[in-house]
Parts: sequence; C-alpha cells; structure tokens
Amino acid sequence: MKEKLKKVINDSLSKLDITVSDIVIEVPKDSSNGDYSSNIAMQLARTLKKNPREIATMIKDNIDEEFITKIEIAGPGFLNFFVKNDYLFDNINKVLEQGDNYGSSNIGNGIKVNLEYVSANPTGFLHIGHARGAAYGDSLANIMRFAGYDVTREYYINDDHTLSKGVWYSIYSPHSTAAYHNERTNCILGDASSFTFQHSNVKEIWVNGTKYGNPSTAFNNQGDCSELSCEVLNSGVNVITLVHNDDTTVTFGMKVQGEQAPDQSYDTVTDWTVVGTAVNGNKFYVSE
Repeated sequence: MKEKLKKVINDSLSKLDITVSDIVIEVPKDSSNGDYSSNIAMQLARTLKKNPREIATMIKDNIDEEFITKIEIAGPGFLNFFVKNDYLFDNINKVLEQGDNYGSSNIGNGIKVNLEYVSANPTGFLHIGHARGAAYGDSLANIMRFAGYDVTREYYINDDHTLSKGVWYSIYSPHSTAAYHNERTNCILGDASSFTFQHSNVKEIWVNGTKYGNPSTAFNNQGDCSELSCEVLNSGVNVITLVHNDDTTVTFGMKVQGEQAPDQSYDTVTDWTVVGTAVNGNKFYVSE
C-alpha cells in the first residue's frame, strides 16, 4: 500500500512538473489522522519556496483514485490519506487465496544462482560465524527462490590438504611391533584396544562431537603420546579433533570397518590405508 501511495503522489507531482527522489509514507499513531500520511509537502517547501499547505493542496487536487475515500491536509502540511475499507479487505482476500505464494514474483526470471555458505574447514571447530553464515545463506536462498531465481545451495567440504595428511600420517600404536616408521608410511596395529597419537600437550579430544578430557576412561595424554580408547569410535567415518594446551587444534578422519575392503562411497575421501585391527576384529583405516 505504501508503494502504491508513493506512486500516486509521484504521478501528481509529475503533472506539476516536480521531480522528487524520496517520498516518505507513514502510518499515523492516531487513526483520526488517516490510514497513511506523508510529509512530502514540507520536504518540498524550501525547494519550491512555497508554503507547505499550499503545496499539499496542489498535490491533493491532482489525485483522483477510487481506492482513496478522502485526503485531508493537517497541521503544517501533512497529507493524510483515508483508504476504502473494501479495498483493504480485497487485499486480505488475496493474501488468503495465494497463501504461501503471496508476495512471490518472477523478478529472477529463472536465472541460475549457485549459493555457497558455511563450507567449514575440517581442521577447526564450527563456531558462531558458521551458524550466522548458515542462517544468512539459507534465508537469502529462500528469498531469491521466492523472487523467481533458480537457486542451488552448496556446502563445500574441503578435507584434502597437506595439514590433514600430516596429521593422519602421525598416527601410530605402541602395541605394535612396528609402532612407528620414520618414513611415515603405513602403520601397523596389533590386537589392541586403543590408538596412540604422536601429539603432546593435549588437554582434550573431541570424537564425533563428544568431548573427552585428559585424563579420562576414553582418553589419556602422557608425554608425546595421546591414547584413545577404540570403544569411543563408531563404525564408519569418525571425525577426531585434538585440542592442545595452547588451544590450537588438529582434526583428522578415521574410518572403522569390518573385514571387507573400504567402500568408495565417500566422494571427498579417495584413498584409505589399513593401520590395524582391534581386538573386536574391526579394521581401522586413515586417509592418505
């Protein structure tokens, strides 16, 4: 309605050869002052060097719209508009008829838009910035789709970089006869119930979103060894984050599977290397 009234006022000014860039329409606090009000006459007073009430009269005299019952000039030059109830009720009917589609448009005309948001880095925790990006991104996608754009949402997962590889290669086990290779190639784990990571000064570990402090039944850090119980690992891919005393973090993935070869259903993880077998028979893999 405000946009419609702005156009009505602008059309009236055009007949008077007056151009204006900004027309303000407000809803009066007192309903006796109309349904909508504008101070455009007072805005133009200095430019036109005329009394605001005179300008308001000129604008009013050039308006003839069926949906407006009357226009009053109040105070120093306010234009108060009274709108027909039938017109307002008709608009409510449109809202009810169109339901969730009310307000939609075809401004986008089917233009394809690829909208990427969140796309968290796997070497750190999710934080409030990611949550904000998710809210903004999802809202923007909904608005653009409502306006006729062909929107594709994308969450890019980047887990293929040298930092992750360096962390994955640092896994070893003291239970093995070949506990650690200087070349940092394949590591072997015997019939063990825990893994040991070559990381010192670790104060806590996060496994699939669950925190385990140091020390605990699931995790213990002594010297340069951080030992994790196999019991807290799930079947499939596990996301593990080590938090050091200085709050720096490293994150890597570990996959737990039975005797069958690692499946290839994880598009973002291509190469898996066996690092050992636990006492329950599950095989453990890390990504190269």
